[in-house]
Amino acid sequence: MKIGILISGRGSNMVALVDAVKSGEIPASEVAVVISDKADAAGLAKAAERGVETLAIERNGRKRAEHDSEIVAALNERGVELVCLAGYMRLLSPLFVQAFPDRVINIHPSLLPAYPGLHVHERVLAAGEKVSGCTVHFVNEDLDAGPIILQRKVPVFDGDTPESLSARILEQEHGAFVEAVRAIVVGRITHAELEKLPEQTRHLHEILDVGLLTSMRGVGISLREALGRINYKKLRREVDASDLLPVIKSHPYYIYDWKMYSEDKRTDGGWWIDEQSSRIGNLQTRETISFESTERAIAEYVTRELDFWATLE
Repeated sequence: MKIGILISGRGSNMVALVDAVKSGEIPASEVAVVISDKADAAGLAKAAERGVETLAIERNGRKRAEHDSEIVAALNERGVELVCLAGYMRLLSPLFVQAFPDRVINIHPSLLPAYPGLHVHERVLAAGEKVSGCTVHFVNEDLDAGPIILQRKVPVFDGDTPESLSARILEQEHGAFVEAVRAIVVGRITHAELEKLPEQTRHLHEILDVGLLTSMRGVGISLREALGRINYKKLRREVDASDLLPVIKSHPYYIYDWKMYSEDKRTDGGWWIDEQSSRIGNLQTRETISFESTERAIAEYVTRELDFWATLE
């Protein structure tokens, strides 16, 4: 997938994306161009050092749509399929959003829908929040209001300043942005696509999505909340591991989600899955079970792990 990145400043999130593409963490992809609306943006030099083409397309007093049309043309000329806003400090025009429908993503330093816009950390501290974080979301024509891809939570400490909180959230932004782009590249189903699926298939995806929802490197909500959202106990009476298997085979990113989940929660008392993803085990009984394939192991792991936690509610 050809990726275009827009920046306005130092470009630390851009660097994280470029490095992840070059390392293969974001597979089968290329950063085709990095564009800034400021010619003196420090991130342009960092991109050039990594062998990525750079462009400065400044506004120069033009209306937003006119400025955006030049950027859109540059992206289209390079065959860009996904646009990442990595500290791009301008609101996109409807022209831009419509040119790349569901193909523009942004990272924002709050847990949206809370605290959209600017001066986020000052507002979070003034409100006395105990938790903040970052959100990767699709961009629509409203400010910071597009569908959420994933979030990461960050604690707010007594004595935090806007600068200290910003620095701690920025560390999480790098990983969150990489994970979101990776998910898009490997074909994660979108919320809009999910809503169009037959009810039974949609329910299977909802069960499998619990891994990303409850991993602290994903959305990071509680298992109780995630299971309640999908009415897991009711769904479980209708499906079993064999029903999940074809969905996992056709959407292999679920394997990564549940391996990540297992690493986060391996000491919590339920089940675990080993690094090769073909064997699962129970932390309480020490029982281990091997399966003929990774996909089968994941399907069995998901049902056993969620059954365990559902019984504790």
